[in-house]
Amino acid sequence: MNGLLSGEPFSYAGTHYTVRETTFLPRPVNGTIPVWVAANRPLETVGPLRRAARQDGILGGIRRADVGEVRARIAGYRGAAGLADAPFDVVVSVFDPDQPVPTPADVEDCEAAGVTWLRYEVGPLFGTVDSIERARRLISRGPPR
Repeated sequence: MNGLLSGEPFSYAGTHYTVRETTFLPRPVNGTIPVWVAANRPLETVGPLRRAARQDGILGGIRRADVGEVRARIAGYRGAAGLADAPFDVVVSVFDPDQPVPTPADVEDCEAAGVTWLRYEVGPLFGTVDSIERARRLISRGPPR
């Protein structure tokens, strides 16, 4: 992805994928598009964490209680790769049918833990939205204050 987003001629030949020389245009306006890696595996599975550490962020099945450990592991991998000072996003999903928008205290707790983005889900991940009205109500409230 990074090679394609460079705006320069790029090719790749690997075990699973091959990209013949191509130039992906137009280039992203800000030089790159942030890449967040999905990590829907237990923390003991290091592959997704290592892949995420080489990119701009991580999202997926990260529990708020695990954010500190995720950040610590990612920091180690990023330090070893020379990326220790580059920004890194941790995205936590929020889905609670009884309280679809977290309280300001929830947001403060997440921020203190190192969460940089909260992703609001209006329905189960692999289900269907039970009511478009519920989604409209959530959106009309705007972000928590």
